[in-house]
Amino acid sequence: MTPHALDRARVAELIVDRGAGRGRRGSGYLVAPGRILTAAHVVEGAESVNVRFEPDLPGEWSATATTWWADSGSDLAVVSIAQRPDRQVPDAQFGQIANHPHVLEVQAVGFPRWKLRDDDRTASDPVRERTRYRDAHHAVGSAAVLSNWREGSLEVTIPVAPAAEEPHGGPSPWEGMSGAALWVGDRIVGVISKHHPREGLGRLAAVRLDHALDGGLEPDQKSRLRALLALPRDADELPLTSGDGASDPAEAFTARYRRFMVGTLDRFDFFAVDPRGIPRRQPFTMGYVPLTLKRRDRSDDATVSVGARADRELRSHRRALIRGVAGAGKSTLMRWLGAVAAGGVRTDGAYGPDDPARSAGADEFSAVPFLLELVRFAGGRPPSLSELVAETLRPEMPDGWVRKTLAEGKVLLLLDGLDEVRPRERVHLEEWVDEQLFSYPDTRCIVTTRPSTVAEQWWADRGFERFDLLPMSRHSVDRYVRGWHKKARDDQPDTPGGMEVRKELERCEQGLLSTLSNRPALRGMSANPLLCGLLCALNLERGEHLPESRKQIYDAAVDLLLVRWPHLRRRHRAEVQPGGTAGTASMGPDSGDPPLRDEELLKLLQRLAFWLVTNRRLILDHDVAERRVAASLFGLRSGSESPRRTLEYLAHESGLLRELPDRSIEFVHRTFRDHLAAKEVVEEENLNLMLDNADKPHWHDVVVMVGAHARPTERTRVLLNLLERGRSEPEHRDTLYLLAAAVLEQSAVLPRQDPNSPDVRALVARAMAELIPPRTTAAADQLAAAGPFVLDLLPAPGDLPAEQGALVVRAVARIAAQWNPPGAIDKILQFTAKPDNRSISELLETWGRLGDYEVYARDVLSEIDFSRFSVHLQNPRRIERIGHLKTITDLQIRNDVFDLTPLAELPLLRRLTLRDNGVTPLEQLENVRSLKVLVLDRCSRRAGTRPLDLSPLGSLRLRRLVISGLTTPVDLTSLAGVRLDSLRLSARPSGTRALPAGLHVRHLSLVAGARRTRFAAVGGVRSILLDRVPDEAELAALAGMEELRRLILWRVPPTTPVPALPGVTVTVCPAPDAERRRQAG
Repeated sequence: MTPHALDRARVAELIVDRGAGRGRRGSGYLVAPGRILTAAHVVEGAESVNVRFEPDLPGEWSATATTWWADSGSDLAVVSIAQRPDRQVPDAQFGQIANHPHVLEVQAVGFPRWKLRDDDRTASDPVRERTRYRDAHHAVGSAAVLSNWREGSLEVTIPVAPAAEEPHGGPSPWEGMSGAALWVGDRIVGVISKHHPREGLGRLAAVRLDHALDGGLEPDQKSRLRALLALPRDADELPLTSGDGASDPAEAFTARYRRFMVGTLDRFDFFAVDPRGIPRRQPFTMGYVPLTLKRRDRSDDATVSVGARADRELRSHRRALIRGVAGAGKSTLMRWLGAVAAGGVRTDGAYGPDDPARSAGADEFSAVPFLLELVRFAGGRPPSLSELVAETLRPEMPDGWVRKTLAEGKVLLLLDGLDEVRPRERVHLEEWVDEQLFSYPDTRCIVTTRPSTVAEQWWADRGFERFDLLPMSRHSVDRYVRGWHKKARDDQPDTPGGMEVRKELERCEQGLLSTLSNRPALRGMSANPLLCGLLCALNLERGEHLPESRKQIYDAAVDLLLVRWPHLRRRHRAEVQPGGTAGTASMGPDSGDPPLRDEELLKLLQRLAFWLVTNRRLILDHDVAERRVAASLFGLRSGSESPRRTLEYLAHESGLLRELPDRSIEFVHRTFRDHLAAKEVVEEENLNLMLDNADKPHWHDVVVMVGAHARPTERTRVLLNLLERGRSEPEHRDTLYLLAAAVLEQSAVLPRQDPNSPDVRALVARAMAELIPPRTTAAADQLAAAGPFVLDLLPAPGDLPAEQGALVVRAVARIAAQWNPPGAIDKILQFTAKPDNRSISELLETWGRLGDYEVYARDVLSEIDFSRFSVHLQNPRRIERIGHLKTITDLQIRNDVFDLTPLAELPLLRRLTLRDNGVTPLEQLENVRSLKVLVLDRCSRRAGTRPLDLSPLGSLRLRRLVISGLTTPVDLTSLAGVRLDSLRLSARPSGTRALPAGLHVRHLSLVAGARRTRFAAVGGVRSILLDRVPDEAELAALAGMEELRRLILWRVPPTTPVPALPGVTVTVCPAPDAERRRQAG
C-alpha cells in the first residue's frame, strides 16, 4: 500500500447531535492531521459532532469536533479535531477527473444503515441491554463520467447493494454512507453525497472536488476549502486520475518542494533567548510579530489610511519594492512571507490551530517561493531558478518543472537585499529580473532594500508598487517583549532552579515594559526589531541599567555575544557533563574555550569587519575567511594561535559570526559588521579613507557609527569634512548633509568651542535648512532620523504645496514618535487645520506610536475634519478610541475588530464597510443612528457557530446594504421587516436560497454567487439588476411584481434576447469582452 492509499484506520464514523434528541450518522476520512473530509448535510444543524475511528475494535479512538466548515451548495464539509501526536498521518492526495467518455474504478468506505448489526456480546446477556452497531461497508464499483453531468455529480454503480429499501418511504439503507471519501486509485476525487431511490439500490451520487473548485463554490468558500485541504487554486491544477493510481509528478514535486521550503524558512532569531547563552532559532509561530507595510504614492485623494500587516497589504500586489532601515526586519520578513506562501505558517491569529475558519487571505498569498539572498551572488546576476532548488531535491525534480510552475503563475520570487548588489553590477540583476517577468508576467516578485540606495524608478516602471517597512508600534513592541520572555520561560526545565529562573524572567519582562513606557529614547529605539531583541537580552543581564544610546546598546550586545554568553555556555556544559567542573575543561579544539583573550577577539573581529566593508563584502568563503583571520592575528599577543581554530571558535561559540551550510562565514547581522568596522576606523585613524567613501551607500551606516565611536575633535573633523564635500559636490549634497546630521545625532560631546571657530552644530543646522522642506519620502525619513533638533527647522504649513506638506508631517510625526521632544504635539497640531489625505494618513500612522492611544486621539486627531475622506482603520485599539474623531462620515474597518460599540459615538457616520472581518454581532450597531450604508465585504464567521443575525438592521434607518463575498453562516431570513432603498448581493451566504417575505427593497441587485437567490417574496421592488438572463420561473416571478419598472441585465452577451415583461423596461449592459467581440465582428 502506498503512503497515500485508502487506509482503514483513517475512515471515520461521524455521530452528530442536532439537539432535542435528534441525531444523524455519517462517514468521513482523515485527510490530514486534525482534518476529516465529509458531506455538508451530515453536519447541517449540528450542535456537536463526535468522530470515531476503528469503532468497536481494539484500536478505537474518538474525538469531539472543535469546529467545522460546511458549504451546502457543494455538499462538502471539513470537520476539525484536536491533533494527536501519536496519530501522525501523511496528507491525503486529491485528483481531478477528465470529462470525456470513460468509466472509472472507484471505491469508498463508510457506515451505511443497511450494515446495522446486533451486538452478539449483549444479545446473550440477560442483564445487559441489547445494543446494535453499524459495520463498515467497502463499496467497490464504477463511475461512468458522463452520467449526472447536469447535476455535477458522479453516478457510482455498486454491484453489491443492500437487499431492499425501508418500507413506506423510510430512510434509505444507504443513510450514513454520506461523507465517505470516493477514491480513484490513490487519490480522493469526491465525497458520497446522495442516494436517489428511483435509480435503485445499486447507484449512489458523489460530489466532485474538481467541480467544486471549478465554479461550484463561492470565491471565499473556495479559498476556505483550499486552505483546509491544501488544494491548488483551480481544478485543472489537480493531477488527472485514471484509476490506476497514476498522478502528475510535477504536482507531487510541487507539494514536496513547498514542504521542504516550509522546513527551511520557518525559523527566525530571537537573539539567544536562552539565559544560559544557548542560541535558539524559533519557528514563526513561537513569537514572531508580523511587521507593517505602508504603500507609498497612493493616488486616491479621498482616502486616508494606515499601514497594514505585510501579508495582507501584499495580497493584491504582484510586484512590490519594500524599503526598510538597518535592523528593521527585512530579511526575517522575507523568510516569513516565503513560509506563508509555502503554506507552513498561519497568517490569522483569530482562531485556534484546529479551526477551519482560516483567513481566505492566506490562500491569496499561496505560491511556490524562491528566496534569493542577493548578497550571495557574485556579479549581481542570480542563477536560474532550477539551480536554486536544493541539491537534495534536484534528483526528484521532473524535467521542465520550473518552467511549468512559472507559466502557471505559481512562483513567488523573494529578492532580499537589493542594496547589497554593487551599483555597477546591478544591471545584471535587472536583466535577470526582466527576463523572468517579461517571459512569465504572472510571476509574483517582492524585493527589499535599504532606503536611498537604489534607483527605484527602474522598478516602478516595471509595475513594482513601493512600500515602506514601518517601525513596530507600541503594541507590537509589547508583543515582541512578551513573546521573547515567554519563549525564555518555556525553555526552562521543571526543576527548582528552572522555576526560579522563570520568576526572574517574569520580573524582567514587567521591568522592561515599564522602562520602555517611561524612557522615550529607549522606546523609540525598541521600534526596531533588532534593537528590541537586544534590549530584551541586555535587560536580562543588566536589569534596570540599560544603555542610553544605540552605540551603547551595540557595545553591550557585542560583549554579551562575544564574552558573556560563551562563558555561560562553557559553564553550563561543565555542569551537565559527568565529573565536569567549570574551569577544568581541556584546551582541545572542541572544548569551546576561547583561543584568544577577550580584547584580542574583539580586535580581530574589528579588523575582519573593516576588511569586509572596504571590499564591499558581507560573506566570505571559508578559505578566504581563514586567510583573513590569519592576517588579522598579526600584532596580537596570541598571534601564534591557529587561524583555523580561531575561526571555528568565532563561528560556533561566539554569537557574532556564523557558518552557513556551504561553510561560508558572515556576521549574524550586518549592523554588527558596520559597528565594529566603525570602531576600527577610529582606532586605526582611517578617517580619511572613510570620508573619501562617505557618498557610497555601503559606507553610510559606518560613517554614522563613527560619529558615536570618535573622540570629540575627530567628530568635528568628520562633520566639517562632510559639509565641505556637500558644498563642493552638488550631486552628493543631500546625501552628505543628511549624513552630517546623522553623525551629529550620535555625537553627545563636541570639543569646547574656540571663539574664533565656527559653531559646528549651527553649521549642520544651516546645511539641513537647505534640505527643508523635504522633497522625497526618503529625505523626510532621513531628516527625522537626524534627531530632535530638526523639529525646529521644519516649517509650519503656510503655503507649502500639499505634497511637501505631507512630507513635513511625516518627518514631524516620526521625530515625535521616536523622541517625543518638547513642542512635538504643538508642531503636529499646526497641520490639523486643513490637511490633505496624505498628511492625515501620516497623522493616523502615528496613532499608537506617540504616547497613549487615548491622549493622541483626544489632543490631536479630534482637531481634524475627516468629513471629506474615507477613513480606513484596522487596529482594535484605535477603534476603541474612535469616539474622539467625531467628524468621520465614511469608515472602513479591515480585519477582525470584534467590538463595534464605540462607533455609536460618531454622530456623522453615514457609511460603514467591514472588510475581511470576523463579523461581530450586528446588535452592536443598533445605536449608530446616523448610519445609512452598510457594506459586508469578504467577511466570515466561524463554522459551527450561530448564523449571523441581520434583524438588528431593522432598527436602523439604512438606505443601502451590500453583501459581497460573505461566507457561512448568515440568516438572510432575518431581513424580514427591513426596508431598504438598495440591496446588493454579490455572493449568497451558503444555505440561503431565498430572500424573505416582509423584506422591502426599491432597488435589488443579485450578481455573481447570489445570482440564483430567489426573490419573488420581496416587496416594493422597482428595479432589479441581474448578471444573467432570468429563467422561466424567475420571469414568472418578475411578471408578478406589480411595482417593478426596470430590469437590468448586466455583463451579458450583447445578442442576448430581451425578455418581454409588460410595463418593465429591460436594459442590456454587455460584458466588455463580449462588446469588443461584437464590434470586431
